[in-house]
Amino acid sequence: MQNRLLITQYLLRLKLSLLLGVILALLSGCGIGNGFTGGGVPIGRAVIIGQAVSATAPNQPLANALVYVSVSTNSVNSANAPLGLTLTATTDSSGRFNFSDIPVDTAPTSIRVAVDPKTTAFIAQQVLFKLDKGNKANLIVTLAPASVNLSSVSSIVLSPTSNVFTSLTGQINAQAQDSSGISLQLTPSLLLIGDFSVFQANGTFTSTHEQVGTVEAFWYNNLQISGTLSIQNNGNGSPPPPPDAGKGTPSP
Repeated sequence: MQNRLLITQYLLRLKLSLLLGVILALLSGCGIGNGFTGGGVPIGRAVIIGQAVSATAPNQPLANALVYVSVSTNSVNSANAPLGLTLTATTDSSGRFNFSDIPVDTAPTSIRVAVDPKTTAFIAQQVLFKLDKGNKANLIVTLAPASVNLSSVSSIVLSPTSNVFTSLTGQINAQAQDSSGISLQLTPSLLLIGDFSVFQANGTFTSTHEQVGTVEAFWYNNLQISGTLSIQNNGNGSPPPPPDAGKGTPSP
């Protein structure tokens, strides 16, 4: 009964936030799509690609789910009201979705991604993060089955903790834990911001080049953790990273 009440409250907050986003978009003078009208106009573009899967079985994709991307920019219209935008898509048979042309500010722009499974078997989820212009967000959204007690998760752990990889391929793991620090069989949503050509639901990735990106993990009720992801391709002819200050120069 308590879990059902928590789920009902969460879904109500999610529906209200989505409705508010649409209302703000209409009041700001912009509709569904990529157009802005009024005062300042965002001049940057960003990309979000992702997949919706089950939080208890990440290899289980969620097809035909509705995905909402709400953008809250720093630009304003002629009435000095913030410009907003809501885009929608439906996941394919593999649970995948793609937003290839999202208008953003030149400064980091607030993004809300919400996934509605359109079935009572899973609980809708939403995640909040920021994107700069030219950025690419790779997002795995995990939805908990309705039988899961959402409040059983007290913390999220990312591994490896250093998030430094000396290869263009690697794996990031996000683990949900209870209040005693015991790992649960629940997979949080996972976000990589950077130029990754492959990103799977199990956290494996392939980068196109050396880079420094961002990794974030999310659970319900705004529980999240973030860190920096560094890709250093030392195995394919690239020079190794410079030594830390005070440690001297390595021997040839």
